[in-house]
Amino acid sequence: MANFTQKTIEQFFQEYSVPEDKREKVLMSVTPLVYDRNQHVIKWEKAGEEEEKKKIEILIVEKDKAIKQKITDILGGKEVEIPYDF
Repeated sequence: MANFTQKTIEQFFQEYSVPEDKREKVLMSVTPLVYDRNQHVIKWEKAGEEEEKKKIEILIVEKDKAIKQKITDILGGKEVEIPYDF
């Protein structure tokens, strides 16, 4: 079984080698995704039944893929819509 832990945005920066000049854009783009991912990790840690954990694992993996895609798009020069909650 997988073992998930919460991750900081800085850990994603390091994992995907985000250069300094792209960090602000990546930060604005992935912050909501990282927050959601970490909330799922908390639920996964508290889940008692294996079936419930497996459902949450799928959500965590999906968030990881979405975060990777956003970072890859930004580093590749694609225009990425950045959500603003003001």
